[in-house]
Amino acid sequence: MTRLSSCCLPNANIDVATQDKDGFTALHYAAWNGHHKVTALLLRARANIATQDKEGWTALHRAAWNGHCQVVNLLWRALTSSTDEGGSPNVSLSEDVEKGPIDVINVLKSLLLIYPNDRKLHRALGNEYMRRKEYIEAKAAYDTSMLVTMRVMGATRIEDTATDVYCDHCGEDIRGYHYKCLRCESNYDMCRRCFQKSNHPHLSDLMPIPSENFSALKA
Repeated sequence: MTRLSSCCLPNANIDVATQDKDGFTALHYAAWNGHHKVTALLLRARANIATQDKEGWTALHRAAWNGHCQVVNLLWRALTSSTDEGGSPNVSLSEDVEKGPIDVINVLKSLLLIYPNDRKLHRALGNEYMRRKEYIEAKAAYDTSMLVTMRVMGATRIEDTATDVYCDHCGEDIRGYHYKCLRCESNYDMCRRCFQKSNHPHLSDLMPIPSENFSALKA
């Protein structure tokens, strides 16, 4: 059991491997909320980057999904860097600042070269393109995520394909066809059933996922 020293966090008795009822570790929470300094401290304390929560998400997934560039970069470097004599990743609190702006798109693309079947990373790439309003690239990333998911799940129908998102209209997990709003400030997703009966104010600005070109990708 690895504990953080008192110089790192207020509670010196934190076990970095502890998971809550949802499978979250301290690293998951730090990554999810974009706390890059806490993430670096947890990595120095040998927090396990590969630990998954009950939904199969790692800290890297959580950070990438929400576009926390500095955290994604820290976790990426920890995954690919050497370790010090004590076995801890060589992660510095200031490295990300010293190296200048971080392009999370390039980091995600590099990760996908290593983990090409990771549907969550493909989806996170789409989310990042959405934040940049690069909608053509976002469509391609979302289509790839759906395609990878179908292959991994062995699904033959789009309707049976997991999406890792829930409908912001009805609150249920989405499988198959769905839509993402291009105008809502928050990340708004809608299932096909709600789309067909919804009075959402931006119905003409909903991106279909998968796109109209998805059938060609499957062929």
